Amino acid sequence: MPERDQRAWLERQGAALAPVSVALYDPAAVQPRKAAERNRAQAVSIVPEITREERLRQFLRQAEERAFSLSHHDVVDYLLGSMRGTGALRLSELPVDDAIQALSLLRAVEAARDHEGLDVERLDAEPLDNAIMSGTDYAIRRRHIGHG
Repeated sequence: MPERDQRAWLERQGAALAPVSVALYDPAAVQPRKAAERNRAQAVSIVPEITREERLRQFLRQAEERAFSLSHHDVVDYLLGSMRGTGALRLSELPVDDAIQALSLLRAVEAARDHEGLDVERLDAEPLDNAIMSGTDYAIRRRHIGHG
């Protein structure tokens, strides 16, 4: 994929994966420090009426945020499942057919480094080039912990 197209694709994906959530304060919940101001504020506070459409938009926004959030535990589970009994894999071997796979690939090294049962090795001589990223490939292996 040409660098210009790749950059445009990554910017679109980043914008889709990083929704901004704005929470507004309820004016009735704000309490001034002086009693006289507090009484006057309570007298003029109007609780905004939230329409069905606004509630639906907020629900959909929150659902999108949850749909594209992966914990390190989720990524490690995906990596271990992708090893298929071999105990090792390279990032270049991971598919990127959907958003979850793409997110898992982007967070794989960080999640594997945080997991005590996995080792991460940078393969400087091996390139990684797929639909969403290009750079240095990494090998992720299960760590063998000896007894005794």
